[in-house]
Amino acid sequence: MSIAIILVGLLLALMFIQVPIGFALVISSAVAFTAYNVPIHILAQSLYTGVSSFTWIAIPMFIFAGNLMSRGGLSRRLVNFSEAILGTIRGGVGMTTIFASAFFASISGASPATCAAIGSVMVPEMKQRNYPEKFAAGIAASGGVLGVLIPPSISFVAYGVLAQVSVAKLFLAGIVP
Repeated sequence: MSIAIILVGLLLALMFIQVPIGFALVISSAVAFTAYNVPIHILAQSLYTGVSSFTWIAIPMFIFAGNLMSRGGLSRRLVNFSEAILGTIRGGVGMTTIFASAFFASISGASPATCAAIGSVMVPEMKQRNYPEKFAAGIAASGGVLGVLIPPSISFVAYGVLAQVSVAKLFLAGIVP
């Protein structure tokens, strides 16, 4: 039996029984290592090498910062600030959503966190102001996509590490778009 079949099969089985993805990855890798009689210290070295990069540590910290800001009420404050600037313009609620998403994305670096944090505040607000529900969700989703483009972005960090490109240069390249 191929190691890839073991890895993928066990990973899918663990995800099917709702084991968190991080644990499912570690468990399926450990089982595949032991199935091929790889010494356990090689597994420990592989795990340590995978998490010892400071750049890779930035990704969970971005996600943590996004969750912290969302639960701390920063998203509501960003919406209030954006609404003070754009609220009087026709279609200002939609523009407020995009503007607040841009601010939140520049802080958190994560598109899903941006979409969830700003969308949870703005979609009910847009529905209350008679925006169609699908349109409101579309605006919130398109604003959430800004998390990929605006530095610091998790995608920039991951690409920089994998392609061995300067993350600082990638951040500078993301400023104009």
